[in-house]
Amino acid sequence: MFAAVLLALMLYIVNFGLWVNNNLVNTETFVEVTVSSLQTESSRVAVAEIIVDQLATDRPIVLLLSQPLVDLFATILETPQFEVILFNVGELLHTRIIDGDNGAIESDLTSIEDLVRTPIRAIAPDLDALIPSNFFDSVTIIEAGMIPDASPYVAFSRFMTIAAAVVALALVFLIVSLSHPRRFSLVVIGSAVAIPALATSWLVPGGRALTIGIAEDPNVEVLIANLYDALAVSLMSQSRLVAAGGVAIVMLGLVLMVMEWRSEAAESPIA
Repeated sequence: MFAAVLLALMLYIVNFGLWVNNNLVNTETFVEVTVSSLQTESSRVAVAEIIVDQLATDRPIVLLLSQPLVDLFATILETPQFEVILFNVGELLHTRIIDGDNGAIESDLTSIEDLVRTPIRAIAPDLDALIPSNFFDSVTIIEAGMIPDASPYVAFSRFMTIAAAVVALALVFLIVSLSHPRRFSLVVIGSAVAIPALATSWLVPGGRALTIGIAEDPNVEVLIANLYDALAVSLMSQSRLVAAGGVAIVMLGLVLMVMEWRSEAAESPIA
């Protein structure tokens, strides 16, 4: 029984560790997921509101046109020019999370400056005159201290995953050798595979609340929540696949046990 519980714990670590290495540590995957999450409508609106809030600093007149400006920026954020900016933001965010750097995420928006200024000049030329020429050089998307620090876990994730996998393999051999009948070991091992995978699926919503809780700005909270949800999709899919494999192993063990019992019953002499 203790071996089965320990096996379940080791497999939980392996499942989560593999996901961390494939989705958080892997720069390409992380950036792709980040860009995808930032392209959602709620993220675009949140980024647009962040930009407009910074634009309104020391410029009260901007507040009078805040909603039209938010709509304008949110529309521009759908353009191909901004997709390049999103990839840069994703790479910066990955560096901050993996390295534990709590610095701000700043972005150069000069590539979309004309797209912004042209309609503003047509609608409110006085407002365009108030926008500094260097405003688009560096816009803060996420303030310093708002980014979750995953570096403590990432630093040991590979070691923990490999160590847990080795221990799990040893426990599998132990369970197989101690089980009688041997086919019962499939039920035990399958349960140890399925239960932690299902537990991961149940724990994801709780992790979401803890992760977005660090955000003090509601717009940053939206960005973090959308990124969490986008990353959680792969974790949930992986966990469900592992759980399905565990259930299949359990079912195979049960079928083999039933077949063995029937065979023994058929061979037993009838009293």
